[in-house]
Amino acid sequence: MNIRKLNDITTEIGFRLLTSGAEIHRVEDTICRIAAAYGARADVFAIPASLVVTITDREGHTFTQTRRVYHSDSNLARVDALNTLARQICAEKPGEEEILERLQQIGRLARYSLRQQLAAAALGAGAFALLFGGSWAEALAALTTGIAVRFAATSIERIDGGVTLSNIIGGAICVLGASLWPLFLQTLVVDTVIISVLMLLVPGLLMTNSMRDLIAGDLVTGVMKSTEALLVAASVAFGVMCSLTLWRWLMMGVA
Repeated sequence: MNIRKLNDITTEIGFRLLTSGAEIHRVEDTICRIAAAYGARADVFAIPASLVVTITDREGHTFTQTRRVYHSDSNLARVDALNTLARQICAEKPGEEEILERLQQIGRLARYSLRQQLAAAALGAGAFALLFGGSWAEALAALTTGIAVRFAATSIERIDGGVTLSNIIGGAICVLGASLWPLFLQTLVVDTVIISVLMLLVPGLLMTNSMRDLIAGDLVTGVMKSTEALLVAASVAFGVMCSLTLWRWLMMGVA
């Protein structure tokens, strides 16, 4: 395989790993191992927003390719499939056509459907309500509110509204949706419902991965992810604050 084709394949695999939620060190290590399997050296620079791959063959010829990452999500099924492909490449050294065919198959893997996302949000919010000591009434309220929050976030993502706007609106819907439930169930503890639904928006995975990157020495990636996690938390808090203020103002007007 010539250097240009090898660079195209390694960059594509690394790009797909990066946009599927794989760790930075995994992306860089995978590219380097694939290049080494074909007798080349790879120099990789990966951050959440960009991927730069330079391949150098045995004769000293160099080829560099850069890919910009505009959007990424978490798809562990795709990460697993790409890791399996990378191991197969290192072990068997298949030809370009076979690798591209496998990449097409991986690209056809179904994303999480809207029903799956709503079901996961409902189950997560309801379970957190029970975990925080709530009754089945709080769990039911959290379940329905969680569905509304997830549906709103998905709708905003479809129109490229941005993560910040999605979290602000999600925080607002969380409070307003939970605050409406006491109109039907007066004994309901609203705070438990709000906290349970907010757990869906807490950037726990993002913060954990940022700490892991910092400990591993990937300072640029760690700082970027930490900053993103703080912005997510701030946007959620802003949405909650605005909706709480609006709800109290409405209740004062009614009273």
